Amino acid sequence: MAATLREFYERGHEESRLAWFARMSSFGTLVWHELYRRCLDLLDPKPGERILDAGSNENLYARQIQARGARYLCLDLSLPALKNFRASHGVECVVGDIQRLPFKDNAFDKA
Repeated sequence: MAATLREFYERGHEESRLAWFARMSSFGTLVWHELYRRCLDLLDPKPGERILDAGSNENLYARQIQARGARYLCLDLSLPALKNFRASHGVECVVGDIQRLPFKDNAFDKA
């Protein structure tokens, strides 16, 4: 299954979810914006915390997490997506499978 997911993400998307949000003005879009805001509030990043974004292909929270002083690491199956994200955002990225995390226990404060 991992290979199938990797192939899906490495094919790329014509338009990211965030670009779609920016372009749309429907009620559904407002609901998604509110959902993402609430998820970030629940995560509640604190200065110095180490936060793992597993399955972070679109990296919806990177800037907000870093702005709150937490250390952000993204993990995804897609090497091309992570290379693009690292180049544009300068954050730590790891290619990996969420079912076999390449980290020691308790390496992160939140995920």
